Amino acid sequence: MLKSEAPTLQAAGQRNQRILIIDDNAAIHDDVRKILGVPAREDADLDAEAADLFGGETDDLTTLEFEIDSAFQGQEGLAMVREALEKGRPYALAFVDIRMPPGWDGVETISRIWKLYPELQVVICTAYSDYSWEEMIREIGRTDNLVILKKPFDNVEVLQLAHTLTQKWTLNHQLRDHLTTLDQVVARRTAELQTANLRLREEMEEREQAQQKLVQSEARFAKAFQRARSRWLCSRLRLSASSMSMTPSSPCAACGGSKSSVARRANSNCAPTSTLTASYSPNCATGAPSGILIIRSSRAAADAANA
Repeated sequence: MLKSEAPTLQAAGQRNQRILIIDDNAAIHDDVRKILGVPAREDADLDAEAADLFGGETDDLTTLEFEIDSAFQGQEGLAMVREALEKGRPYALAFVDIRMPPGWDGVETISRIWKLYPELQVVICTAYSDYSWEEMIREIGRTDNLVILKKPFDNVEVLQLAHTLTQKWTLNHQLRDHLTTLDQVVARRTAELQTANLRLREEMEEREQAQQKLVQSEARFAKAFQRARSRWLCSRLRLSASSMSMTPSSPCAACGGSKSSVARRANSNCAPTSTLTASYSPNCATGAPSGILIIRSSRAAADAANA
């Protein structure tokens, strides 16, 4: 779009001094050029000589030169504005006459130009009451880019409007460039924060998964340890039982048989109606059975108590 290409001229912060005059009267073009062009250069030369003689400084207003183009009909002016935008050298200000027969009048010309390039500052020159202010606003809308200059105009008014409105155009575009830069910085920082946030979330998910795997690993290790401990206890019990069967024991007080034989015989004469009980003596250091199996007969215990 041509509108987006308009600010390229002021990308380096230079002041835009390009002015377009749209008027069907050639004398108006000459008058504006004399006010903004040749007199300014002559005054600049005089001021420069005075500065050399008296050691002063030249005035910025007289040393400032404008680049002025002319169009004699509204259609021609619109074409020149479009061409300037395409070249990346837009106009900052346009002086537009209200009456330009036989083509568009000033209001229609401005309305069409602003549809293409709304940033253009406009001074509409009129000597008639063709449009009231309300009618102009109704035609072109409310804007702060329009100034009305009554004919015949004063040279100082033209000079002041040219300096003020071109400076306004420059400041507006510098501000827009600054805001664009800020938007780009904010967008870049936002993208960086979003990337960092995404990376942080991924790290948190990875840590959570690692923690879950650690919990599962600890659970498997605990189960394996319990199984190993159970196997160890069983092997110790088997070893204790085998050691007991191989160890000679003292004879039974009731029947004269060995305690191991009593343990192997469920229906012995020693304890026909008694209940045999067995107990292990635990190892105090490890908690494991000591391997000594003591089998007691309830009848033998009762006889021993009666004796």
